[in-house]
Amino acid sequence: MLTWKKEGLPADGLSMENAIMIMNTIKTPLIIDPATQATEWMKNSLRQQNDNLEVLNHQDPKFNTNIELAIRFGKVLVI
Repeated sequence: MLTWKKEGLPADGLSMENAIMIMNTIKTPLIIDPATQATEWMKNSLRQQNDNLEVLNHQDPKFNTNIELAIRFGKVLVI
């Protein structure tokens, strides 16, 4: 949890509980994050753990192609 705080996760209990669920689930989590705190934390955390992280914007002209390639090659994808 200290590492998550260092990576930018807020220190409140709800954020910590959500982080535990995100990092320890087998299923793909859906995160609705209007303040972008969780998104920034997750990108920082995943970059340190995995070189195959790709961050996409839904307005990217190659959005569909990048999703297909991420699925094909097993990349971690943040949209």
